[in-house]
Amino acid sequence: MRHPASKASSFVIQYIAYLPLAGVTLSIYMLLKAAILQIILIFTKGSWVWLKVHQTMELNFLQILLDERLSSFRLQLVTWAAKMANTPALPVFLATALICFLLGQGLLAASKGLK
Repeated sequence: MRHPASKASSFVIQYIAYLPLAGVTLSIYMLLKAAILQIILIFTKGSWVWLKVHQTMELNFLQILLDERLSSFRLQLVTWAAKMANTPALPVFLATALICFLLGQGLLAASKGLK
């Protein structure tokens, strides 16, 4: 007979595994949105131009960089976030979907192992 704590842990891990799997759904949605916007951008510009993450997600946080009230640590975090927001959208969302999928499947396997 298995220990009740392992059954409870298995139950909790199983439901925690659905969080990254929900991230897969969101990443695929954003990947499709980015692909459609990329196609529109190709037709409007006439050539291939990488669509950035902040253009796909409509992030307007880059205005925060102009705020002088930020501490140096927060300014550094916002600067890193701005650099990440300038990465090409299609590979980022594809990698995010893959990472979330693998994390969710790993947690489900760990949950089954504890049962």
